[in-house]
Amino acid sequence: MGTAKSEPRTEKTDTPTNDPTPSHHYAKSIQTELDRCTLMRSSRTYRFLTPGESSEVYKVGFSRSLQIQIEHATCSNNLTYYLEWLGNDEAAEVRGKTSALQVIDTERLESIVTLREQNTLPLIKRNTVLKVGWSSETNIHPQEAPESY
Repeated sequence: MGTAKSEPRTEKTDTPTNDPTPSHHYAKSIQTELDRCTLMRSSRTYRFLTPGESSEVYKVGFSRSLQIQIEHATCSNNLTYYLEWLGNDEAAEVRGKTSALQVIDTERLESIVTLREQNTLPLIKRNTVLKVGWSSETNIHPQEAPESY
């Protein structure tokens, strides 16, 4: 199971106030800084997540880029996933093909997408397609990630 998100996760708490009461706790504003990885056209990159982890944010392309974050739901297996920005020919095939796969138009994406019955998700943005794929493995290590799917 995988989840694709259109924005990085941000956690915030109340900012400090001048409240002198002893029961008041001065909470800090926390924002999780995530590494960014740029994915080039016709390239594929692999990553590995343990249960409950989130990936870094990927920035696809340079102008009007799509930022995504992969989260692995808490379960017993690890998750190996890849991101591939399809070349023009492959992208045209995905856009023109009638498929049983769920295809997400990122121009209309407004919430978290959770997938349960498939392990590949094409994300369409204008004339480009980003393919996200994953597999659930037991006791796999990042250096052992498969070379191809």
